[in-house]
Amino acid sequence: MPEKQKNFALPENRFILLGASNLTLSLRLVIHLMQQRLGAPSEIMAAVGHGRAYGTPSQMLMRRLPSIADCGLWHRLAVIETCPSYALLTDIGNDILYESPPEQLLRAVAWCISRLQRQPVQIVVTNLPLRSIERLSEGRYLIFRNLFYPFCKLSLVETVRRARIVHAGLLDMAASMHFKLYEQDPVWFGLDGIHANYWCWQQIELSGFIANKLSALVLAQ
Repeated sequence: MPEKQKNFALPENRFILLGASNLTLSLRLVIHLMQQRLGAPSEIMAAVGHGRAYGTPSQMLMRRLPSIADCGLWHRLAVIETCPSYALLTDIGNDILYESPPEQLLRAVAWCISRLQRQPVQIVVTNLPLRSIERLSEGRYLIFRNLFYPFCKLSLVETVRRARIVHAGLLDMAASMHFKLYEQDPVWFGLDGIHANYWCWQQIELSGFIANKLSALVLAQ
């Protein structure tokens, strides 16, 4: 007799996760926390990757990725059946250190949100950790800029100026496009101002960085 086929529960909701290094490193935890709160089989769609940008292609060592706004997730999302969905857009800001204009980054994020809003979706976006970025010293900034973005020539003053434009632009966008914008606590971030302090991960994961990002999303049903 042929082996009896296993029955798998069909997804009752969909998680759409967009981000870069912080989301890549915490992806399993994010999915676990969301499923723990929602308590149903879920379909996962993600566009992530170290150094990933929203509006420009990125390269990390020998690996090159298209921008989040230009990846294959959107075609897939357009042709599959709709269902209750929960979207998290985080790690916004790598475009700045690829020297993309702030307006280009904001257009890419707005495009992603407009595409998501074609679905029955709850959206949470995390704003740039502006206070953390503003606390960077010139020396620390140059070390981490040269390490993670070796082709970037922006000064600290110019990087902060562009970050402020994007931060303010996301505030305006949240008001006009009606999504939840979450401000991030600078204590969650490490010496470079943009990556989560994983040395304190046990304290961060349930009390701050990830859990707080997701609380507004999963409780907004």
